[in-house]
Amino acid sequence: MFHHDTARPEYWICLYFGAVSLLAFLWMGLDKLYAALGWRRIPERRLLFFGLIGGGAGTKLGQVFFRHKTRKEPKRSQIQRRLVWSVVLFLVFVIPQSREALIEMMTSATNGLAQLG
Repeated sequence: MFHHDTARPEYWICLYFGAVSLLAFLWMGLDKLYAALGWRRIPERRLLFFGLIGGGAGTKLGQVFFRHKTRKEPKRSQIQRRLVWSVVLFLVFVIPQSREALIEMMTSATNGLAQLG
């Protein structure tokens, strides 16, 4: 039987990114359906927001799968940048060395700001 080690932060991080990506994918499909039915659309900022909080993979998959937001620039570029951002976030939080480096960087920046003030 497959066992999940829920005590490890990587488990929860993967679960989070998967859930946000799934929601982003579903919202992209829903917006495409609304457009086809002539209904009120989902605001683009809401669709793009999912990419900023880790759902870039779902947003990109929704774009490709539903052929949604593929013709208009800058939407294509914004979705691409959010995919890259999500991958970077995921790697930073899942790879322990990256996470430790981020914490050290944030601590140094905080200490530097404290010395200025």
